[in-house]
Amino acid sequence: MPLKLRIPPHHFNIRNQDGVTLVEIVIASLILTVGLVALLSATVDVGKSRALIEQEEMASSVLASTAEVLRGADLEQAARGNLIIPQLLGDSQSISFAYLNSAGMRVPLAAAAGETFSAQNFPNPLNVEIILSWRDVSSRPLSRRLTVLLGR
Repeated sequence: MPLKLRIPPHHFNIRNQDGVTLVEIVIASLILTVGLVALLSATVDVGKSRALIEQEEMASSVLASTAEVLRGADLEQAARGNLIIPQLLGDSQSISFAYLNSAGMRVPLAAAAGETFSAQNFPNPLNVEIILSWRDVSSRPLSRRLTVLLGR
């Protein structure tokens, strides 16, 4: 009959080990924590990106409607800032107008709205640039431009 060796119960054997050690629990917790932080960060970034895309769409809408209002308005009204513009981007939204003079330089339209304003002093057609500025959800300044050709 073959002789069997018996291992005493106090002897360390990986196959017979029950449970996990404290070190294994700490390492697993750290791995899970890093993964959850990365997932949460990605979720926040997606939310900010979506909000920025929505603001960009609203800015495009404001620029398009401003161009339509400008096409139907008197040039003097635009120069004096008497146009009704939708405020879709909140209180930080501002719109300014500029035109390109004969030298190709950008000149603010409001600067031309002096006491002796005359639409005849401008070239026909007039190349007007609409500049829309606002602050995003992170309070970063943003701006978009649209150029409109106005014939009188």
